Amino acid sequence: MPPDSNKKRKNRHQVIEWSGLGFQMLATIALATWGGSKLDEANGSNWISPALAMLGVLLAIGLVLKKVLRK
Repeated sequence: MPPDSNKKRKNRHQVIEWSGLGFQMLATIALATWGGSKLDEANGSNWISPALAMLGVLLAIGLVLKKVLRK
């Protein structure tokens, strides 16, 4: 394979990898928020959902940092 083809393939792989990380972040935050809202409904409270949403954000940031530091 020509070197240019390998470079394009590597770039494409990186785009797919990073966009997948974005979807993983979105899923982590959404799942934590959804779970918090269900717990709020069950307990009649209104603080669990925001707390779990923030936890989801922290976990998502942790995923990104783990990815960046691994490279």
